[in-house]
Amino acid sequence: MQIQLHQLKLAPAFSQETTAYTATILVDGQRAFHAHNSGHGAADSFNPIKGYDGPDLAAIDTWLAAHEPPDGPLEPDPAKRAPYDCGHACDLELLVARLIDRRQAERQLSRLLKASILRIGDDEQIYKLKMRPSDAGIAAVRQTHPAWAIVNAGPPEITERAVRILSGAHELEEAVYARQRENRLTLEDARWLLARNSRASQPCPDLHRHLTEVVTQQGAILEQYRAQRAAARIAPSR
Repeated sequence: MQIQLHQLKLAPAFSQETTAYTATILVDGQRAFHAHNSGHGAADSFNPIKGYDGPDLAAIDTWLAAHEPPDGPLEPDPAKRAPYDCGHACDLELLVARLIDRRQAERQLSRLLKASILRIGDDEQIYKLKMRPSDAGIAAVRQTHPAWAIVNAGPPEITERAVRILSGAHELEEAVYARQRENRLTLEDARWLLARNSRASQPCPDLHRHLTEVVTQQGAILEQYRAQRAAARIAPSR
């Protein structure tokens, strides 16, 4: 599924608790939803466009949860993490925020490329070289440092890496893998990794078993918490 923002208009003057914007959302190239947020903290509004016959919001959110990395928990330490602090599965609202970040990163990159020669370091950070971005200067840097990933006039994959770095998209996946390495996975981390492993050309059975255990254990903790909250709400007052 391909989801894109079309005719995006940001309204920074109205952006208080949330980003104020209007846009049209395309799903697999089809005009699907009119989207907007007033900037006052409320959720985004997605209104179906007449004639749209593609996946509905629920189906889109389900697909995104399996294909896009989740946001992390509020508390990084599992020992201190509240039962409801399970991370946030990617849904359409979260994806729109990420796409807006990407659009802004593309504009930022365009400005940087006009002023500097940029390279991507081994640490996946972008560095400015103290040289004007002339054709001769770029050629000289490439000749002197052929192994460097120079962004200026580079191949599309280098430009994409730079956009992902500036937008923070690279850090989203890396954060999940860091929590995996450090045994700090959230419920949504485990669900996303499980779906990703299932789609792999050669799924890892051991990883599948481990992630299934995490989902089962943390899912049970969350359900117990919800049951306790529900019981507290309906308990008679004394």
